[in-house]
Amino acid sequence: ESNLTKIKDLEKDREHWKLEYQLMQIKMEKLKQDSGPSEVSNIELDEVMALREEELKSVWEAKIDELIASRLMADSKAVAYYLELEALTARLYNKKKEGEKLFREASTARLEEDKVREEIATTKENYESQLSVMSDHLASMNSKLAEQEDLILQLKFEQKSGKKGKK
Repeated sequence: ESNLTKIKDLEKDREHWKLEYQLMQIKMEKLKQDSGPSEVSNIELDEVMALREEELKSVWEAKIDELIASRLMADSKAVAYYLELEALTARLYNKKKEGEKLFREASTARLEEDKVREEIATTKENYESQLSVMSDHLASMNSKLAEQEDLILQLKFEQKSGKKGKK
C-alpha cells in the first residue's frame, strides 16, 4: 500500500512539474516575443531554462532512484520471505514424516507390549496349572506314602506279634 501511495504522489508531482515546465515554456515564448530579437535576453533565458531543466532532471532522477531502491528492497524482502517459506515448508514436511514414523513406532510398540502381556498371562496360567497339577500329585504321593508307612507299620506290628505268639 505504501508503494501505491508513493506512486500516486509521484504521479501528482510529475503532473505538477510538467505543468510548471509548460508554464515556463509559455513565459519564455512570451519573453522572446516581448524582448524581440535581443541576443542577450535569449541567452539568459536559455541559461535559466537549461538550469531549470537540469533541476527538474535531477529531481526526477532522484525520484526514479528512490523508486528503484524501494523496488529492489521489496524484491529482496520477497525473495527472503520466499526462501524462509521454502525452508519452513521443508521443516514442516520433515516434522510430519517424523511424526508419522513415531506414530507407527508407537503403534508397533503397543502391539508388541500387548503380545508380551498376552504371553506373560499365558505363561502365568500354564505355571499355575502345572503348580496345581504338581500339588495334586504331591498330595497323592503323600497319601500313598502315608498308606505305605501305615502298611509297613502294621506288617511290622503283625510280624512282632506273630513272633511273640510262636515263642
